[in-house]
Amino acid sequence: MKLFSRFLILFAMCLLAAAWSVMPGEANGRVVVYSSNQQAQNDMMAEAFEKATGVKCEMVRAGTGVLVKKMIAEKNRPLGDVALGLGKSVLMNNLDLWEPYKVKDSSAYPAEYKDANGMWIGKIVHLMVFMYHTKLLTPAQAPKAWGDFLDPRWQNKVAFCNPSNAASSYIQLTAMLSLWGDNEAGWKKAETFLKHALITEQSANVYTNVANGEVPAGITMEYAAYRYKKGGGPVEIVNPAEGAVAYAEGMAVIKGAPNKEMPENSWTGPPAWRPGNSSSPSFYACRRVRMWTLPPWLREWFP
Repeated sequence: MKLFSRFLILFAMCLLAAAWSVMPGEANGRVVVYSSNQQAQNDMMAEAFEKATGVKCEMVRAGTGVLVKKMIAEKNRPLGDVALGLGKSVLMNNLDLWEPYKVKDSSAYPAEYKDANGMWIGKIVHLMVFMYHTKLLTPAQAPKAWGDFLDPRWQNKVAFCNPSNAASSYIQLTAMLSLWGDNEAGWKKAETFLKHALITEQSANVYTNVANGEVPAGITMEYAAYRYKKGGGPVEIVNPAEGAVAYAEGMAVIKGAPNKEMPENSWTGPPAWRPGNSSSPSFYACRRVRMWTLPPWLREWFP
């Protein structure tokens, strides 16, 4: 947990780098962040941000889909300043919601993890894995491949987030279609999977429900499952037999952000991520994984 906390403090500095250009002046004294991250992460980042800047950081947490709908509804009168924790596809497909801003030392970030015009910047790459409760399933009973969930025995025994609410589950569903085929047969398999799955409205419900023993297995992000495993919880992680799917996540400044009087050159600190920084990889990349070969339209997720 110390390493997890250390990572979040560093990541808060990344938030600081991107959000500083939208910092309020003395009149407001706050920055509003729309975040899809876990509340525990949001609280730790906000605390570190406020301690470093003296500026109030207000976190508004919701799923990716909910946040995007909120920003579209507020487009003519934005109420938020920074969008945090959105998937790369969401960031790329909603450029009209963002305002260009290049963080200091942007050149340290690989081209795959930033917009060339500074519309968004990446912060992490998530691995998609299976997670199961060891008191409800034996290793032999645990899911090994995506196709396992098509078996009727998984009816109401695998948690999966509503894809319209979370970028992670949207990518998971996209990966299934990539494997099974984006055609009638592939969609039929996806329909079967969705009939078997216990659908949650937030991605956080997937790993918490599995960890709490409310459902035997779930499809989630590796860092979330690993956090419970590292903490001694009765959970285990499985990399899908076909290979682990990954997706990039990032952040952007909301176009027309209401709090942006602070001069950009006020930020002088280092970015939270640099090539060679070992804090986040040591927490998130738990094991070596094999990436499967994806069609061209999905390969952008694999730098």
